[in-house]
Amino acid sequence: MYIKVEEFSPKNLKTQEEIQKFLETIGKREVYAGIYVSYLVNEVYPERKIKLNLKRLPRLPFLGLYNTEKTWVLKGNAGNSVGRGAKGGFIIVKGDTGEGVGEYMEGGKIIIRGRCDGYAGIGMKDGEIIIERDVGNVVGRDMKGGTIKIKANAGDNVGVNMEGGMIEIKGNAGDAVGKCMKGGTIKIEGDAGDDIGTDMEGGIIEIKGIKRFCWKWYDRWNCYCKKTQIGIYSLTLTILSTYHSHRISYTMPQNLYKIHKPL
Repeated sequence: MYIKVEEFSPKNLKTQEEIQKFLETIGKREVYAGIYVSYLVNEVYPERKIKLNLKRLPRLPFLGLYNTEKTWVLKGNAGNSVGRGAKGGFIIVKGDTGEGVGEYMEGGKIIIRGRCDGYAGIGMKDGEIIIERDVGNVVGRDMKGGTIKIKANAGDNVGVNMEGGMIEIKGNAGDAVGKCMKGGTIKIEGDAGDDIGTDMEGGIIEIKGIKRFCWKWYDRWNCYCKKTQIGIYSLTLTILSTYHSHRISYTMPQNLYKIHKPL
């Protein structure tokens, strides 16, 4: 479960100060130190809350691995896979993280005060992830449940192969939102790129503002959607498929969509 743990010693670090000192001693040269610290906190450390300072350390991966009930407060930048496989508890990172925040998590809550490099919530089944700054590509791929809230912008491939759960983005998203989506809901307050809902089979995508001229081709609905610069009204356009249980909608302030059905 915790790979490489047998290579570390001592095995009985039970205080926050001992674990912090261990990180500062070995964390600068050992990439798997985060796995061992997660093991110590989950299995040995008796308290329910731990605070660790990461500011003088490289970006350590796997902090909060398999968390079940503990509260982690991490000050500074963390590496990849924060909270991977978590089943409960609470993790807050007061800084940036690498890729894979909350991947395969089954419960609990993770808050990232900074940005995330991408791949957040991959395969997650339940729980909540909140990221307060920008996120890179591939958010919520293969997601089956839970909630991801991004308070800024996201990159390409949001919700690819998504089967359930909710993704909320306050800013803009890149290309291929909801590609091959099978269920769940994606809500975007801002703009989105091309290829929205490509090969989508289920679920709901809601986008409130697309600000540039573009053509979109949705073969599932057999229609073209062309944004125009005519009119001064707001229009919410909902495209409903009679064959699949999914919907794409746009709210277009001061713009109208024209629907052109091919002959």
